[in-house]
Amino acid sequence: MLDAIALGELLIDFATVDTDRDGYPTLAAHPGGAPGNFLAALHAYGCSGAMLGKVGADTFGDLLCATLAQAGIRTEGIVRDPSVFTTLAFVTFGPGGERAFSFARKPGADTQLRFDELDLSLLDEARLLHFGSLSLTQEPVRSATQQAAAYAAAHGKLLSFDPNLRLPLWPDAEAAKTQILWGLRQADIVKISDDEVRFLWGCGPEEGAARLLADFGVRLAMVTCGPKGCLLQNAGAAVRVAAPRVLPVDTTGAGDIFGGSAVSRLLQLGRAPEALTEDELTCVDGVLYGRDILLLYPKTRTDACFVIPDGIGYVWDFAFVGNDLLEKVVVPDSCKILGAFAFWECSNLAEVEFGANSELLIVDDFCFSECYALQQIRLPDSVYLIGEAAFSYTQIQRFVFPEQIVFIGDQLFWGTPVTELTFHAWSLPQYIGSEYFSIDDDDAEYRITLPFDADADRYLGNAEYVMQKENVTVLFCEDTDMPEDE
Repeated sequence: MLDAIALGELLIDFATVDTDRDGYPTLAAHPGGAPGNFLAALHAYGCSGAMLGKVGADTFGDLLCATLAQAGIRTEGIVRDPSVFTTLAFVTFGPGGERAFSFARKPGADTQLRFDELDLSLLDEARLLHFGSLSLTQEPVRSATQQAAAYAAAHGKLLSFDPNLRLPLWPDAEAAKTQILWGLRQADIVKISDDEVRFLWGCGPEEGAARLLADFGVRLAMVTCGPKGCLLQNAGAAVRVAAPRVLPVDTTGAGDIFGGSAVSRLLQLGRAPEALTEDELTCVDGVLYGRDILLLYPKTRTDACFVIPDGIGYVWDFAFVGNDLLEKVVVPDSCKILGAFAFWECSNLAEVEFGANSELLIVDDFCFSECYALQQIRLPDSVYLIGEAAFSYTQIQRFVFPEQIVFIGDQLFWGTPVTELTFHAWSLPQYIGSEYFSIDDDDAEYRITLPFDADADRYLGNAEYVMQKENVTVLFCEDTDMPEDE
């Protein structure tokens, strides 16, 4: 079973990267085409996809097919035609990342796709068909696209459409408008830019979204507004979502990535486009996920407790950084990596809960640094690496190292009042960081329990300094709890 099929252009974008000594531009070849970008994003966010299209039997066709396959996209629906060349696009950039396009497409292979060349068995497998206006610019691909859309609708598939206006590929603006309006009438879901709304109707995003729902029967309208974010609207809700502030360098493919990620979320929810609630339209209150990755937990979330969904294997670097309302996190058994700085400066985080069957392997550098409310944590015994300063500037006083620990980062507890450290009897870390804990309180009593046969100097990091302290007690485990050899 496939989540989505995309039909349309596959091409090579030649983008200017520099100039040579004579002042001529140098170009880099990048695999492109909006439908392929859409599928790449869809797959990255956890859904499966396949491509229907045509490329030349040439080096660029080889590159496109290989790139799609590498991105996890099925390619058996791509036709290789030795009689035409793979389509090429040439992209230049303005100071704000704005793009200008010129095309070598007279004809390009993508325009020569016929309906009888389409692998309809892939459409039969899929839940959704996605297409864009570049498949409507000329024959025979226009008829192929129209027939594929009719076939998909007749078989109960969702249809997703992206106008993706590229005026240089059309005979004139009126021809472009006619075909784009046809695409809108077929679609259940539309991703459209504010510039395309103005091109079609001379209005703003709100009126454009309302027109799509009322006049075209669209079930979910998604209007992208560049640095102003996006507007999402269906029959029951309309939401504005702000965009993060970035310095744009190249906006090529940004809309495609947005569309693919948004559609992936729709498919994962399993809900009708018109039935999505306001919370669902804002993508789980703004939490951003990849295929098995939690990428970003926004500072604007107000949860005191957050349960990371089961199936997440990686909490990305800086994912929760700076959220000072979060007090508790529940980590699923599926999670293997807590990334660098993942919870950095979550100043009120006091509890981190792991399941009994946790598969956690890595707590990366500075992961819980400056979590000032964190007084205790018990890592799963599966953890083998704890990175540099992972628990620096917390309030942890007692800590038990996992059974499988192999690597202990430098300055692990720097600035943390830890007074009791315990290693299991059979813990054999290969690397123990220097000054992984500090002794800066002569009034406190420190207790360090080492493996039964350990070399104390090796385990203490700053051993010479530690052993000189009268308020430090070094103990050794008994070997009675050592596991038996299998």
